[in-house]
Amino acid sequence: RGCGIGSIDAGYTLKEICAGTISTDGSCSNPLPNLFQGLYIAIDAQAANPLYTIKSTYSNFVNNWWGIRLKGISYPYLKYNSFDVGAPVSNNQSLGLFVDGCSGYNISNNQFKSSFSPAPYGAVIQNSPGNKELFYKNFFSGIYYGLGAQRQNSGLLMQCNSFKNMGLVDVAVATVVSALLV
Repeated sequence: RGCGIGSIDAGYTLKEICAGTISTDGSCSNPLPNLFQGLYIAIDAQAANPLYTIKSTYSNFVNNWWGIRLKGISYPYLKYNSFDVGAPVSNNQSLGLFVDGCSGYNISNNQFKSSFSPAPYGAVIQNSPGNKELFYKNFFSGIYYGLGAQRQNSGLLMQCNSFKNMGLVDVAVATVVSALLV
C-alpha cells in the first residue's frame, strides 16, 4: 500500500487546483482537491526543527490505513480536507488523523467519515504541549470513535465540532499515569 508523502524536517503545502474563477478575496469557485487513496499512510510528517510546517487544504484521503500522521510539527494547518477512513489492516485500527507532540495547529472545517466497515477512528490527538492548539468546526459521521485526546493536551481547544451517526464515542479524553507515581 505504501506511503503518499513521507517527510522528516521538511515543510510543504498541499492545496487545490482552481478549475474555476478566483474571486477578489482569493477563493476559488471550483477547487479540485488532491487525492490520496488506498495507501498505508497518505502523509507521514515528522519534525525536530520548528521552522518547518505542513499545510493541507482541499485534500481527499480515501481508504487509507492512516490519512495523516503528524509528529512534532509546529503550526500545522489542516483545513477543508475530507477523510474517508479505510478499513483496519490486520488487527491494527485505521484512523483519519493522528497528531502527536505538535503545537500551534489549526485543524478546522475537515470532514471525517467512513464508507468501510468496521468503522474506525476519526482523529487522535496526543501530547499537545503549547497553548494555541485549535480543533474547530470539524464534522464526524459514521465513525466508531470520533475524536480522541490522550496524554497531555493542556493547550488543546476543541470547539464547535459536529458528530452524526457515531458508533461508540463522539469524544474520548484519556490521560496516562506514570507507573512511577503509583
